[in-house]
Amino acid sequence: MNRFRRRSMLMTMCSVLLLKSTVALAQTVRGRIVRNGQFGHYPVAGIQVTLDRRVAAVTGSDGMYYFGNVPPGRYTLEVWLGPGQAIALYIDVAPDPTDVVPIVVP
Repeated sequence: MNRFRRRSMLMTMCSVLLLKSTVALAQTVRGRIVRNGQFGHYPVAGIQVTLDRRVAAVTGSDGMYYFGNVPPGRYTLEVWLGPGQAIALYIDVAPDPTDVVPIVVP
């Protein structure tokens, strides 16, 4: 094998390892949207939640939302209550699963 080909293969292997390590650090961000009720909090379905306005999720019947494969870092999480009405939070995603405290909406 010539030197150029060995170097090319080595660079390809390093790139694959770097990509795998980045994916391995990616985590799931999850949380719950709730409302105050007479007997405590209850889950809210059908609420759109965005992460840095790039990806969106909609809460299920249990009020939960999930974002998968999120690399560690700081993000803006927005809960959309209607056109132009959003609650924004800053969250830090660590190299381990991230749960956001329940968000109470009006």
